[in-house]
Amino acid sequence: MRKFFLLAVSVGLLLLLTGCQSAFSLSPAEVQSVDAFTGSVPAAAVQKTVSRAEDIKRLTEAVNQIKLLGSASQEDEVAGGIGLHLRFYLTDGASVTVSIGENGSLLRKSGRLYSITPIACDILWESLDYEEVPVPESELPVVS
Repeated sequence: MRKFFLLAVSVGLLLLLTGCQSAFSLSPAEVQSVDAFTGSVPAAAVQKTVSRAEDIKRLTEAVNQIKLLGSASQEDEVAGGIGLHLRFYLTDGASVTVSIGENGSLLRKSGRLYSITPIACDILWESLDYEEVPVPESELPVVS
């Protein structure tokens, strides 16, 4: 009976740990700059352009720590606010856009919505010591 219990616990832990997969794997060395966007509504969106290496490293580390917990639906989205959008400009000319929901527990990626390990979007935004520039709604990044 004891062996069965240990086996069941081991299998449960294995399933729990393998169920979380990393959402991104960005290297700070391959990121030139980052545009960060937030706002209470899309019409009031603001942008910060992040250029210092230590801030780029902090943002890539934060994004790399996001773990996908499973699929989510539109009903899981909290009304109000645009959350935090991060557009990473890579050295090869490509870009990667990350869209984290207002409450920090949802991620939009490849046209799907996922539950994620929570991220403190407001703290991350406030830690970026850059000028806030108003941005038209039409210039907000779209994650497809």
